Amino acid sequence: MLVERSIFNNSERQQATLLSKIAWCNPFDGERKLLEKELLNNKNFESINDDMGTEISSDLVFICHICEKLLVSALKLIAKRSIRISKKDEQLYCDLVYFHLYHQLITDLDQIFHRGLTSSGKPSAKKAYSKFSELYDRFAPSNSRVRLPYSKSHLFACFYQIRRSFLYIFQNIIGSSNVIQTLRARVWQSIFTCDMKRYQRSLYNRMGSITTLITGPTGSGKELVARAIGLSRFIPFDSQSKSFVVNQDGVFFPVNLSALSSTLIESELFGHISGAFTGAIKDRKGYFEASGEFGSVFLDEVGEIDEDIQVKLLRVLQSRTFQRLGDTKQLSFNGKVIAATHRDIAHLLKNGKFRHDFYYRLCSDKVTTPSLREILNDKPAQLDESVIYLANKFVGEDESAKLAEEVIYVINNQLGRDYSWPGNYRELEQCVRNVMIQGIYDPERAENEIDYLEKAREGKLNLMQLSSKYTNQIYQQTKNFEETARRLEVDRRTVKKYVDFAKSL
Repeated sequence: MLVERSIFNNSERQQATLLSKIAWCNPFDGERKLLEKELLNNKNFESINDDMGTEISSDLVFICHICEKLLVSALKLIAKRSIRISKKDEQLYCDLVYFHLYHQLITDLDQIFHRGLTSSGKPSAKKAYSKFSELYDRFAPSNSRVRLPYSKSHLFACFYQIRRSFLYIFQNIIGSSNVIQTLRARVWQSIFTCDMKRYQRSLYNRMGSITTLITGPTGSGKELVARAIGLSRFIPFDSQSKSFVVNQDGVFFPVNLSALSSTLIESELFGHISGAFTGAIKDRKGYFEASGEFGSVFLDEVGEIDEDIQVKLLRVLQSRTFQRLGDTKQLSFNGKVIAATHRDIAHLLKNGKFRHDFYYRLCSDKVTTPSLREILNDKPAQLDESVIYLANKFVGEDESAKLAEEVIYVINNQLGRDYSWPGNYRELEQCVRNVMIQGIYDPERAENEIDYLEKAREGKLNLMQLSSKYTNQIYQQTKNFEETARRLEVDRRTVKKYVDFAKSL
């Protein structure tokens, strides 16, 4: 008769339980730091979240050592046929295996990731998969009474998605403020949901049907968030060819809807056949078709499209089918849609500019990007960090410190630390470029963006002055008379009149 016996003593069970929670929690959420700190008994703890780029911190190395020690000890008891293992212990053991295997593979997964960025082919993972397979067989041998519920190839694909997602989020969403950490955690949730166990069990291949809507002010990094989500989707691993079925870096298809006419929007998204319209000299696949099962189509500035296009996009989201322009053949859309807008959707809905049924198809998953001012209010030092990052991006590591010093001097002495940054992160990039090239940054702003609003509140502007300044503010964002006219719902001549008047003030 088998006797049920725990494979962990009390101290080991406490550690195993904490490791199990860590294995499944959001790496950008504050909960993980608390769990790691508790596991380390509050000693010598450093934030692992802040340096989990390509290097592994000393604290994480120690945590991995704890995990391996627990596994080796438990494996000896599992090998004994005279004891029965409880379901709870079995699940704890499996979670420890996941944690251990993943962290043993981080360097290998990073190499696959970087190969995928520099090659258009399917990323090979022969060496990494061989190492993974050996570890898998060691801690979950075929004759063991504890079996992992996932196949080798599936679990390897899951690990690569987790690492790929972390890197895309970490590299696309820059900063260490609480606001940025919250945004990173929210983006992770968009990829894996709030229940990662359920995601791994049943949602990993179904998230394409969930549309993500990203809102936030112009220049706040909505496309960067969209890229992080779109490029982090689950991609199966083929154990025969030892490669992933597609290259993760070639499955993101962005379309700026505000820059295209309705016909061009349809052609870009749906494709067309030869002769569908003037200039259509051959058949062309649209993004809905080209994205495939693992791709994502990013609809930027979705708040700018007219109702006819909204209806056609709604049909795609509802039926997951579409037709090329000029064709009657029904095609299937199997990818994911990510949409973004800086517009006030509630205002558009109220004024009949945005269909309610289309909105409800878009908003099952919403992410909001913060303005740069919000980020700086939370952590003023983020400005210096961002400038250093941008300087390194533009001139390289050797020159970045000097350029960053020059930019910070200009900001402190010409703009002031309380400058509102109306153009958000995009404007900060422009500031760094201007200082790099011209030695100064002279935005058309401060007075336009801040002072005129204050004067308006005090009743010091007449109607012509207020209308001109506001029209000019929108024009500075669009740099286009037609687009400004469309946003303000006036004709182009009115926009030009107000912009010219604003320049004379």
